[in-house]
Amino acid sequence: MKIFLSRSGEIKVMENGNRIGNGRNAINISPGLVIRSGDIINISGHEYIALDYDPIFFRGIAERGAQTIDVKDSAYMIRMSGIKYGSRVMESGTGSGALTSSILSMTGNPSGYIGIDHNPKSIRITKENIQRLNGFDIEIIEHEFSTYEGNGTKYDAIFLDLPEPWMNVAKQREFLESGKRVVTYLPNYDQAEKNVLEYEKNGFFHLETVELIRREILVREGATRPSSEGLMHTAFISTFVKKSGSKLNV
Repeated sequence: MKIFLSRSGEIKVMENGNRIGNGRNAINISPGLVIRSGDIINISGHEYIALDYDPIFFRGIAERGAQTIDVKDSAYMIRMSGIKYGSRVMESGTGSGALTSSILSMTGNPSGYIGIDHNPKSIRITKENIQRLNGFDIEIIEHEFSTYEGNGTKYDAIFLDLPEPWMNVAKQREFLESGKRVVTYLPNYDQAEKNVLEYEKNGFFHLETVELIRREILVREGATRPSSEGLMHTAFISTFVKKSGSKLNV
């Protein structure tokens, strides 16, 4: 999928190979026109740069249902999870699929992905967004994660955007290979505190809990400064490693 980004941050999308934009602003272009990433395109008197789809643009072009995870957070969560190309991933609390899109861009492995969500609307929106933007069909099971028993598969990472991710923390050990990680996403201090204590009680090593702050810089000739607007706190990201249960004396 090609997207078109203007200096002001407006995004247009090329659908079906020869249609740019959406709704009444959509325009048709010649099917023979080859547009490469990096090309400058003039659309109705405004300049856009053509780019291939990347999850950093998810919020601007995806169908939105639940609140999406900010790209600064999703990028960090993925690095802390340790996943790579081909990894098997479990996710619960899929929302609109923002984190899902980033996960699949990293792993390239839709058959190794499973989502768990209790909300059928979120499931529909996520599956449609991932099909449209990443080009993958994925499996999302309609179920409460707190009572999910698994399917016997061992995963390389679990991502949880849930109010109480610790509810089945003992069961989560069965979903993971030894040494693999769980990454949780919680907005409040009391949730983050209880979360860490419960995981540590149940055979996980607490790697870290962090809050990420992003500040936009307005770049103008002779007047570059930080923006006075923007959301500072989003959530606390905690990372846990499944302990093997063995203790070695060296």
